Amino acid sequence: MGMADTSQIKSWLTSIAVIDWVENILGKHGTNKLLPELIKQICSDTQNDCRVYTSDRPNMVLGINTLTWTLWAGFKKPGKIYTPDCPITLEKFILGHQSDVVKRKNKGFGQV
Repeated sequence: MGMADTSQIKSWLTSIAVIDWVENILGKHGTNKLLPELIKQICSDTQNDCRVYTSDRPNMVLGINTLTWTLWAGFKKPGKIYTPDCPITLEKFILGHQSDVVKRKNKGFGQV
């Protein structure tokens, strides 16, 4: 994907699809505490991978791989650690957003 700018990163991480994914994986704690902190950290340094967790929930982590611009979560359940990747990478988000804009432009005014 290459270099991403902070407005693209913020749009991606605050999109409904990403927020829903984080909430589904980590619950409200993920969207209320971890995601805002992750956005703050990654926007201050887009060159390095980033991960965040809180002391009150050390078994939950949210991170970004800046090589592939993939959001991932980590959580522990009895006997096993899970680290799923979000299916909506920054690249897919940007390409999807661009295709939505093209679709809206091609649709024309007043057409359904």
